[in-house]
Amino acid sequence: MREIEEQGRLREAAERREEEERQAREEAERREEEERQARENERQAREAAERREEEERKAREDAERRVQPNSLFRLLDRCHNSLSQAIRVEADATLTTQGDAADPVNRLYPKHIILSMIAQTRRKLRSRTA
Repeated sequence: MREIEEQGRLREAAERREEEERQAREEAERREEEERQARENERQAREAAERREEEERKAREDAERRVQPNSLFRLLDRCHNSLSQAIRVEADATLTTQGDAADPVNRLYPKHIILSMIAQTRRKLRSRTA
């Protein structure tokens, strides 16, 4: 009878240990899940902050661009820079204009050149570079 009682107590003790171990595992898993969730929340908050900073930076740049003065001189200057970078001398004669270059047949050309506008633009360019 004592042996049966002893075995019952041992079995109960083993069951208690198993239950405590199971609870400890569940607690550890719960803590790990909470830590993972906290890391995920931090990552999302960091990404949201980065997005806000990027949007603010773009808004500042757009505002700065809108505040900058637009002028004919600026347009002409940018056109000049863009065109002068794109123009290059063609060394292959077969790829160049054939015939009289002064004859504007089937080509667009200005009908009138207004000298006062050219002179005014030149004066502005000189005053800006001086």
